[in-house]
Amino acid sequence: MGRFLFRRLTSIWYLFFFLVLSSEVSVSFASVSCNSIDDQLEFRFGQETPVEYSIRTDQLRRACEKPWLILIDMDADSDLFGNSVWDLHEMEASLRTRAGKPFAESEKKHGKKVGSGSNLDVVIQWRLPGGRRIRRLHVWENPQVEYRATDDARKFEELGEGIITSPIIDDQIVSEARDRSIETAEFMQWARAKYPSQHLMMVFWGHHEGLFGKRSSEIRDILARDRDNQHRNGNYKKIDVLALDACFAAKLELTTEFAQFAHFYFAPSGTQSALGLPYRRFLREIHSGHLAGFASSSELITDSPLSPLGLAKMLPRVMGASLSGRALPRRFDRSVSQYFASSSWDLSLLESEVLPAWRAWASTLLEWLNQGGEESRFVLRLAWDLASQSPTQAYRGNDSLVSWLQRYVLELRSLGQDIPLGEVGYQNLEEAENLVLVLRRARVSHFQAKGVPEASVGMWLPASREELEFRQDEYLRSFSAEIAKFWLPSLNRLY
Repeated sequence: MGRFLFRRLTSIWYLFFFLVLSSEVSVSFASVSCNSIDDQLEFRFGQETPVEYSIRTDQLRRACEKPWLILIDMDADSDLFGNSVWDLHEMEASLRTRAGKPFAESEKKHGKKVGSGSNLDVVIQWRLPGGRRIRRLHVWENPQVEYRATDDARKFEELGEGIITSPIIDDQIVSEARDRSIETAEFMQWARAKYPSQHLMMVFWGHHEGLFGKRSSEIRDILARDRDNQHRNGNYKKIDVLALDACFAAKLELTTEFAQFAHFYFAPSGTQSALGLPYRRFLREIHSGHLAGFASSSELITDSPLSPLGLAKMLPRVMGASLSGRALPRRFDRSVSQYFASSSWDLSLLESEVLPAWRAWASTLLEWLNQGGEESRFVLRLAWDLASQSPTQAYRGNDSLVSWLQRYVLELRSLGQDIPLGEVGYQNLEEAENLVLVLRRARVSHFQAKGVPEASVGMWLPASREELEFRQDEYLRSFSAEIAKFWLPSLNRLY
């Protein structure tokens, strides 16, 4: 009887273990590094099909762990399809020597490669034109593919999806009526189970219209669904690095909302470069593990890109390198280089320090304006003048917040030499200075084109009273009640 019971329990255990390995549920027993079986996990171009690859490696990969999993939600159902093909080509075309030959395997093990590898997996959900086709790719460097040096996305649009050679893990047709946020949250859950990792970087790629656009709301829904999915599985873990490869994504309202979902956040200010993130360069840096391209930067030497802080610090630097022509192999993008900026943020500091400092400044500003008097009229005029001064359309929404506040402080100090600011006025001055300090402390890395105002983050400053009235209800619905509670009254008084 005891022997029979033992055999039954053993059979049940084996059945449970098999179901865990073969399911899409986010349960993972991975606790060992994938380094020892690294060669077995690589896709063998020309030797196996994607289906054969999945059958051969699925259980092996689920049972081990890599330092990083990089997920990209690539929404190419737009005029950006050619750019999506270009970026995918960047991730899989082989790095080569100056003589044009692929690097030897020994050199690849020291970082001379792109795509997936021992330090990371690159997995992409690619929404193709038409909106109903979704393709999931596991990106690997193909030694037979040489990088096509061009600076024109239209050429890649003409070449089409057929030039992408990385294995297709899933290819599906979805209903037009299905919520896209559900699809992407399911993608994140599926990828976590299939590719266990110590750290996760999540990239949202595509058009982004700013605070009030559809994509902004959709991303917040995706992150909330992903959090809920993880809680249901009993293994919630914040995203290590959240990145938007998109326009108008550096706003305080967005970054403070994202703090509940991630540790670090990267976004360009204003309009994103037409080249997007330099995937080729930053994948190479993660593979190398020691930021080889930034050896002279003492700020970065101590932070490996294998750590979340190191990766967050690296992103604005490689972005800057791509626009100055130093990146490999992208060309100089003259269309935005004059105004471009990008930054990475410590979201815990944005939540614990920046948000309270913003609230304190906005509250004393409102109190001061409500007191009336000559200085009140001066501050109203100053705030409006600063809000309406944008060096280019790329700074729509005032991404030059730090510069804006610095000038605000200087103007108030000058005013204080002529007339007394009063207790609340001087308090507001101190709160503005403190907000600048905590913003800079929360910003872990920054790239700024020369000769333009310091642009790294902004907040909603409507272009007119009419826009304020038109957008108020949407602002209340879109962002936390806490932000709207202290910022909207100040905006209404300012306008």
